[in-house]
Amino acid sequence: MPVAFEHMTQTYRGRFAPSPTGPLHFGSLVAALASWLDARANNGEWLVRIEDIDPPRVVAESDKYILNSLEAHAFVWNEPVSYQSQRHDLYKEALDQLGAQTRTYHCRCTRADIAAMGGTYDGRCKNAALADDIPHSVRFAVDKSARWEDLIQGPTELGKAGVQGDFVLFRRDQVYSYQLAVAVDDWQQDITHVIRGYDLFDSTARQLMLLNALDINTARYGHVPMALGSDGHKLSKQNQAEPLDGKNASRNLVAALQFLGQETAEDLENAGPSEVLDFAVQNWNIDKVPEQQSIRVC
Repeated sequence: MPVAFEHMTQTYRGRFAPSPTGPLHFGSLVAALASWLDARANNGEWLVRIEDIDPPRVVAESDKYILNSLEAHAFVWNEPVSYQSQRHDLYKEALDQLGAQTRTYHCRCTRADIAAMGGTYDGRCKNAALADDIPHSVRFAVDKSARWEDLIQGPTELGKAGVQGDFVLFRRDQVYSYQLAVAVDDWQQDITHVIRGYDLFDSTARQLMLLNALDINTARYGHVPMALGSDGHKLSKQNQAEPLDGKNASRNLVAALQFLGQETAEDLENAGPSEVLDFAVQNWNIDKVPEQQSIRVC
């Protein structure tokens, strides 16, 4: 019998969900801080989830560095840390349910094929009825747009073109996709608010499409600006962004607050990180977070 996918709580529940591909950097801190502050300012709970769904990208021991960095910046979470690598049964159940609704199909196209299509999948395998023994991925058939009132960016609607066509839920190398895993995780953990970086804006549309297909009550979303390096590219682990130095935790937090358009105080950098967070919770105002898609920070 299919699972009844629905939220069971009215309590504010936020989360920070880093991938263990390297240490946290300033852009990571901005996302973690925004989600933590919004949860605490609303008397809510805050969870940490390690998104290790893609084994080839996982860097050994990086989850420990991430958690140590969060602790150095005085973040406290309300439940034990969860790992996507331990939740495959949930993803399979959701994938099977979508298949039973004929919302998925097999696709044999490679990344090179997609590139030859101009980067947007054209749906050519949708009616091909590929046999199970042919190497394939499983795609979700997009049939309508996703609409949401973004808490920071405002009213939003993205359709098939905005998410680059029907998207993959299960890869040909037997790995569940980020989109499926995150959608199911947020449901299963009763997440009510997702505050994260603007780089995941189109992912929100994909995840809403999945949640709506599964008849799941969805969270509210807010996307903070992306932090850019001096080269104009997003700060990321892949771009070798400078790791956070826990010895400068208070200074890092104040810089992140300023990036988010929040009030700070004179000499706040000289306070302990817990004191900085206490001050920030009392003065948190999500309406002051800039709407820009990206901001250069160094």
